[in-house]
Amino acid sequence: MSVKREENIKNKKTSKGLFTLFLVFLLVVSVYAVGWLSLAYTFKTSHPVTVVNGHSMLPTLNHGDIVILKSVSVKELIEDFKKGKKDIIVYKTKSGRYIIHRIYDLKYDENGKFLGFIVKGDNNPIPDPELVTPEKIVGKVVGRLVPYLGIIIIFVSSPIGYSLILITIILLVILILLDELKGLGKPKSEV
Repeated sequence: MSVKREENIKNKKTSKGLFTLFLVFLLVVSVYAVGWLSLAYTFKTSHPVTVVNGHSMLPTLNHGDIVILKSVSVKELIEDFKKGKKDIIVYKTKSGRYIIHRIYDLKYDENGKFLGFIVKGDNNPIPDPELVTPEKIVGKVVGRLVPYLGIIIIFVSSPIGYSLILITIILLVILILLDELKGLGKPKSEV
């Protein structure tokens, strides 16, 4: 077999492998997008899934649990609380962080006007200092999708995880480029 033919076979295998890798990546992204959009539509929220980051909700929710949220009205949360059901909600703090805690109490002014929710982590000794007003509520936790799998998401979104992924991608690109350049430097033989 000629050297040129061997190079052509190798290049076809490399191209086929890269194309297969691209298709797998496209499939994963598509499944994720369809799943996210389906949950967003079903639960009527732009944030249908989130990850528990911390230990404040132990033993109910663990660090790294992936939970499902649904849109919820203030009226529904108040009615549930009055019936003895203390829902777990996700709210956005003034600093922009998302917190997952349980409704601990309701806060009204002296005229009986509802002001917001007092929330507390199940594992915390005292309620949160910030009053959760209706516009801060992202959703109500309705289920746990995958226990502990969110630890990977937490790591990837950390500065160290992000840096490692970026370095890995750069190294893979360099290795692919070096392999391609190595093939370019070889003299082509005629048959």
